[in-house]
Amino acid sequence: MKRKRVMVYDLYYVFKRNQLQYQESLDIILKNIEYKKELNDPCGLSKSYRGLSAFWRIQKDYKKALLWIEKSLTIAKEQDCRKEEVRSTMALSNYYLTNKDYDKSLETNMVALDLAKKYNDIGGVANANYQIAKDYNLKKKFEKSLSHLNKAENGFKKTENISALERVNSTRASYYRKIGAPKKAIIYYKKAITYNLKLRDSSRLMYRYLGLSNSYRDIKDFKNAYYSYLNYKGMQKKVNDKKEYRKLVELETRLAYKNQKRIDSIQFAQQKALDEQKIKEDANTRFWLYVLALSTTLVVVLIFYILNKQRIKEQAYQNILLNKKVAYKSEEIDELLKETLKHVRSKEKLTMNLQKFSREEEGVTLQSILSDLKASKVDDTKFLLIKQNIEKINSEFIQALKEKHPNLTKTEVEVCLFIKVGLSRKEIAEVRSTSEYAVKTMRNRVRKKIHVNANITLDDYLNSLS
Repeated sequence: MKRKRVMVYDLYYVFKRNQLQYQESLDIILKNIEYKKELNDPCGLSKSYRGLSAFWRIQKDYKKALLWIEKSLTIAKEQDCRKEEVRSTMALSNYYLTNKDYDKSLETNMVALDLAKKYNDIGGVANANYQIAKDYNLKKKFEKSLSHLNKAENGFKKTENISALERVNSTRASYYRKIGAPKKAIIYYKKAITYNLKLRDSSRLMYRYLGLSNSYRDIKDFKNAYYSYLNYKGMQKKVNDKKEYRKLVELETRLAYKNQKRIDSIQFAQQKALDEQKIKEDANTRFWLYVLALSTTLVVVLIFYILNKQRIKEQAYQNILLNKKVAYKSEEIDELLKETLKHVRSKEKLTMNLQKFSREEEGVTLQSILSDLKASKVDDTKFLLIKQNIEKINSEFIQALKEKHPNLTKTEVEVCLFIKVGLSRKEIAEVRSTSEYAVKTMRNRVRKKIHVNANITLDDYLNSLS
């Protein structure tokens, strides 16, 4: 279970970072580091340290970024995590690149390339070649840059890395425009746009249209330059709107959470005050009932004692005649006293039971049941709030899922959404108030409906739609 959660958190951290929700992404990666330590997963730990370095690099805290990437690289080397060693080496080059130390960046990427070749890491070789091409491009050594771009493209085609292929073609287009070959630049910008339409990455697509517009302008094709620029402006507005929407959703979520927390605190304080007041009132009532019962008993006993004494005095002269009658009366009085004492003990027992009931010594009490019912109502409100915000944040995913698989029911779409954000079967069952078996059955039904390839998990397929 923890291993599955670790895999989900690796993806969820990147998702939150891309959504500009930096504090949440930091919380997720720190929690994932603890899980990986518990699982004794050094290679996974190296990957999380690399992600933590990237986080601090984005935050422009370069001292922390260098510290964590060095930790990542050390663990990868010590534990023979080969792929992670290659990627951590390239991450170190990104640190040098951010600090504009192009020579050090190139040197480090060359080391990464040698390691990737040594470990037969096709994806690592392709990425290293791409990084080297960028370094040469910054150093204005365009021929060498193009050579490594071609090698990178071949590697990315083998691994079917569409995102990387998009970046390669965009970089190649930029290269041709810099050397004064705008017609070739147009060809590769169009290829990059084609790949980007598959990725649905609005922020990248925006700049590809801008590059295409500038290339058309270079050859004085102002009509196509104009239309490409319109596409750029349209994408720019879409990207800006999306960023504003994300910020708004984040602010709304935080505000709703704080408001709910404040309401819960007020309700808890009010309920606590009411409970304490009721306990005091019940204790006071029980005390006076006990006093009243005891007083009544004493009065009754005293009355009978006085009457009996008077009767004995008045009929002293008839002792012989009324001996039996007095004995009968004495027995009657004894029986009455027994009944009275029995009645008192019964009231005392009832008083003790009420005290135990109030102090919750017997387990579940009326107060705890009422509190649990109120707490349950508050939890339902929170679940509804969380669910609504999950649907807002993942609206594009829901739309893509419905468009691609219109045969899915509303319930099946909702379960797919919960799977996509990383909830386990147990957690989905709790949210939907159903059994884990029912969730498992629904997962199997969804898989059959959308015809997922046997060697691909449902989780991976749903994540690929976002």
